Amino acid sequence: MNFLTIFFLLIISLVFSLIYFFLTKKFKIYDKPTRINVHKKIVPKGIGIVISLIFSIYIFYIDQQQTDILKKFLLFTNLERIWPLYSIIFISGIFYFIDDLKNLNPLIKLIFQFFTSFCLLAVLSFPMFISFLKIEYLICIILMSYFFNIFNFIDGFDGMFSLSIFFILLSINFIIRDDLELILLYNLNFSLLIFLIPYSILNKTNNYKIFLGDSGAIPIGMFLTWELIILLNTKYLLTALLIFLYPFLDVTITLLLKVLNKKNIFSRDFDYFFLKKIKIYKKSHQSVFFEFLQFYILNFTLIGIYFETGFTIFAILSIIINFWMIIATYKNLNFLPRIRT
Repeated sequence: MNFLTIFFLLIISLVFSLIYFFLTKKFKIYDKPTRINVHKKIVPKGIGIVISLIFSIYIFYIDQQQTDILKKFLLFTNLERIWPLYSIIFISGIFYFIDDLKNLNPLIKLIFQFFTSFCLLAVLSFPMFISFLKIEYLICIILMSYFFNIFNFIDGFDGMFSLSIFFILLSINFIIRDDLELILLYNLNFSLLIFLIPYSILNKTNNYKIFLGDSGAIPIGMFLTWELIILLNTKYLLTALLIFLYPFLDVTITLLLKVLNKKNIFSRDFDYFFLKKIKIYKKSHQSVFFEFLQFYILNFTLIGIYFETGFTIFAILSIIINFWMIIATYKNLNFLPRIRT
């Protein structure tokens, strides 16, 4: 991907993001805060539809080119085309934009997620997916739907979603950077990162603040889950699990605690660990964001060293700091000790 392509994709994303921002003002597409939200005033929402649509169109363009990079990827993954991927991202963007506007019935959304999971898995030809009747296949559909929602759940305060996705995309690209069979994934990750930059900047401003919405978080989660399944069938299995570990831990432990406390696991209470310092301990968004930035930089370093050296101790350290981040947020502790002067 050359500089001209990067610049063009960035401009496309920026222009359409700004157009959508002003449309939200005209049509009053706002997220109104409730008692469980961490924001206190109405904020425009749903810019995820822009990212989902331009990303799916970009994948469609790549599919039509039939380059050697695409052919190597298709041969490696036993895929004929990648049309199910961009079709599902496109349709899901529209479906969840309607959800952003109308708040669709949870059962309808669950059925839709099972259907999209089935469509994504149906075109994969890895050994574990040979038979549609295998219990592993049904379990994988359920897990995929769960992962879709994990990426939606981490969209909890300004910058958290972007920071988490940037870490995942950059980490994956670091480990597959020299793999000729996965150059397509490398390029798709890089393009998604570019498409997210304008939103990430707007989200951290005061005058142009806007929320991503389900129309962006879930389709992006679908793409990353699809990519994770591919990586799990390669030599990158353990490293990929380390990269996705924190969001999985945070959401899963939160849901388990809900079950133990006899609470409704389907209610979106914004009670995940990464939000506790803001909601319970009244820390500022900026201070919590900075702590997670420290965490992701350190985690990226440990995963990178593990991948390059093969020393298991660095994988163990990565797992430890993931659990420590959960504990630190729960107990209102600093992720890294502060140096007194």
